[in-house]
Amino acid sequence: MDKRTAVEADIRQQNAALQPLLPVAARLSIAPDAALLASPETASESVTALSVLGGFSRLTQQRAQALQSREDELHAIGIDLDNRQKELADLLAQQTRERNAAAARTRIAARQEAVADQGAQKARKAVADAMQAAADLSAEIDALVRQEAEARAELEKEAAALTRQHQLERARHARSQAQALSSAGQGVSSGSGHAPVSGRVAVRWGQTTEAGPATGITYAALSSAPVQAPCTGRVEFAGPFRSFGQMLILDCGRNYRFVLSGLGQLNVSGGQSIRKAATLGQMPASDGMLFVQLRHGTQVVSPAPFL
Repeated sequence: MDKRTAVEADIRQQNAALQPLLPVAARLSIAPDAALLASPETASESVTALSVLGGFSRLTQQRAQALQSREDELHAIGIDLDNRQKELADLLAQQTRERNAAAARTRIAARQEAVADQGAQKARKAVADAMQAAADLSAEIDALVRQEAEARAELEKEAAALTRQHQLERARHARSQAQALSSAGQGVSSGSGHAPVSGRVAVRWGQTTEAGPATGITYAALSSAPVQAPCTGRVEFAGPFRSFGQMLILDCGRNYRFVLSGLGQLNVSGGQSIRKAATLGQMPASDGMLFVQLRHGTQVVSPAPFL
């Protein structure tokens, strides 16, 4: 801008210098010989007049060329300034777009963080509910274990008494009944590396939670994913448990039981015998959390080696 101002000032100055000469130049352009015919009386005076006219012409031409040069320079400065202003406008527009994009990314990140936090809260609540349900179920499972042990002991005692009385057929029947109490399956075996439901592990066995160390494995399951049996055995319980939703207890035999909660729908019922990997039901249509716990007698053990 300073250079442009200086050039404009110089042009004004040169215009002012040429201004007095313009009327003379105009008259000379109309009648160039008038200066010679006006008054010279001698040849020397004519020569002098010619010299004056030549000098005036050169001066005028030089001034005009200088003025044109400065105007060309001013025009170039104007073009350069326009280009710079366009570059500046483009830069400002780009900076605005980048700021808007950054602001949009920030808003998206904030929304994602809020959604993730909500998801984490729901997962923590689901885990806490499942652990509480399993804890509330412990007394009932313990009662089942005691009842089975007592029934088995009674049948074994009855079989021994019948044998002493030589009632061998009845004794074999009593022993068969005692064996049936623990023959729902062959217990649990090493897992195949496949989870009972498609998804990811949300909470590992023993991981610290708001309800204490995790007493099972919690899977963040895919929507409506089928849930498969982790062992061969008999369904001891299948249905809603108190306020904790659908729950399933699977007797695997040899005093092992799997407890599964969080299913949306059950395809099996109590007393039903099932094979390992059979479909037990489906997860809810959204936000499904499957809690899997393994018990050996009255003890809670890690299910990880058997899944």
